[in-house]
Amino acid sequence: MKFVKYICSVVVMALAFVACNDDNNVHLGDYAYVRIDNTTINLITGEVYQVRASVNGVENPSLRWSIQNTEIATVQAGEGTAAVVTAVSAGSTLLKVETTDGSFSYYADVLVSSGTPAIKILSVSNGTSGNESVSPYLYNIAMGQGKTVEVGVAYVDGNTGLANHLDNGTASNAVYNYNFTDVTGSTITQTGQTLRSIMMRDTWDYIVFEESEALSGVADGYTTSLQPLIDMATEIATNPNVKFLVNQPWAYANTATELGFENYEWNQETMYQAINNVMTQVEGMGVGVIPTGTAIQNARTSYLGETVVSDGQLSLAQLGKFIAACTWYETLFGEQVTYESGDFGEFDCSLAHMASHTAVETPAAVTAMAGYEEKLNWFVLEKPIYIDFGPVASPAPFNNFLSPTDPPLGNLKDEDGTGTAFDLAATSAFSGVLDRSGWTVPNTLGLPESASVDMFFCDGVKIPEGTLQLQNLNKQQKYSFIFYGNINDSGTQTRYTVTGKNEGTGLLVNDNNPDRVVIIQDIEPNDNSCIDIKLSIGPDNVQFAKFIGVNTMMILPEGYPLPF
Repeated sequence: MKFVKYICSVVVMALAFVACNDDNNVHLGDYAYVRIDNTTINLITGEVYQVRASVNGVENPSLRWSIQNTEIATVQAGEGTAAVVTAVSAGSTLLKVETTDGSFSYYADVLVSSGTPAIKILSVSNGTSGNESVSPYLYNIAMGQGKTVEVGVAYVDGNTGLANHLDNGTASNAVYNYNFTDVTGSTITQTGQTLRSIMMRDTWDYIVFEESEALSGVADGYTTSLQPLIDMATEIATNPNVKFLVNQPWAYANTATELGFENYEWNQETMYQAINNVMTQVEGMGVGVIPTGTAIQNARTSYLGETVVSDGQLSLAQLGKFIAACTWYETLFGEQVTYESGDFGEFDCSLAHMASHTAVETPAAVTAMAGYEEKLNWFVLEKPIYIDFGPVASPAPFNNFLSPTDPPLGNLKDEDGTGTAFDLAATSAFSGVLDRSGWTVPNTLGLPESASVDMFFCDGVKIPEGTLQLQNLNKQQKYSFIFYGNINDSGTQTRYTVTGKNEGTGLLVNDNNPDRVVIIQDIEPNDNSCIDIKLSIGPDNVQFAKFIGVNTMMILPEGYPLPF
């Protein structure tokens, strides 16, 4: 054993001596070679892949390409040192490149799987609009309309423009974040990537570039940086048929304070027209445009107004993102979106479809969203909605409103898990929440124990009422309500008042309540599509703090059989 260690030490020392001796340094550039840049090529039947060879130290190289088994794949020499491999059938084979005199050669594995190739979309994003435009909605829309897609987004933190992308790509700066969604919907995120490596890692069908928002209506960036970016991408792209497009950013809100807004005299219309003018120049360069900015401008003429964009970003309510994704889909695939996301009601999905479709049809002008000036909800409730109030969550089908200080509970789900687009908000202060986990607070109504042990409440002496509001209801329907409250105390009584165009009220003794409920039927939403719910002190409430509260609420469509 000591002898072996001694020999290894001598070898290591000798190698160290050689490595430190400049006269004996080994440089790969000193040798003549031919190499294939990618030594393993994974394809699906029908896919094509542009492969390239690196050549060094070979005078007047002339290359010859071949495939060992042409039943698996074929190869066709292209320009320069490039060739195109076409996947024919499932299996594995070898790709060979060699000089025509046979002096130098190199091999790569070609692995072909059966299936339908995905359509692959890469957004080289400005860091804001690109991430939001190809949010998961683009994947969901495509899959929902029968397309198999993969979606990648490359971006640098902050607002990055075309000139930055060109500089980063040329210098191979490893500054990019990379989000990738595969055909199964699984998403990965990587940091410290180069733009070149991202472009080379998949056979992208579409690569979409974006200018920074501040410069989106300034021609210089497009005229000086866009074509060099496309040239660079063309040289390294692995899909010989890749198409390049530009995503049109949206104009700032008129209240925006971003310094870049000064380029447009602090005026949204001026900015939008400047962006349109530049997009016309881009199309004149033979580059396609995704008219996202026009779709957002269209949506601004609807009830959404400026809420479709918030602080320069698409609405936190996500509808702006859905509109942008619809615009991408129709531009790329040439068909109108019919997919309806469960995150929104039928009316809002219809608005998104119209805003995007009219943008694709008329990309350089705003189309007013006639019929969408007022927020409506066409959803017809057919099954009950269950709501649990308090910090102990109940399982589906319950919607869990954990705290009255939380944002509105959006898009309430019915018993089947279908989104209704109804929202529930706490519109006044409650004293807080009660969590009696560990106590015996049973019910015999078939509700889970988690619904009995927690609640929203008010100490009526300090806060004599608490209010909730159901929003975005279908004004063509009437709704019934069932309230349940349970507290291990005595002397309590809560009055529940439900008000729309008409009003109903009921009283409930909350004391150690296993089975008592209040039922208020057939309430019609008001003209704002809302119904208000008020908890107040009942006439027989003698509890020292005038306690009032609610554990659960059920919402039923008119005429639905009462469960209790």
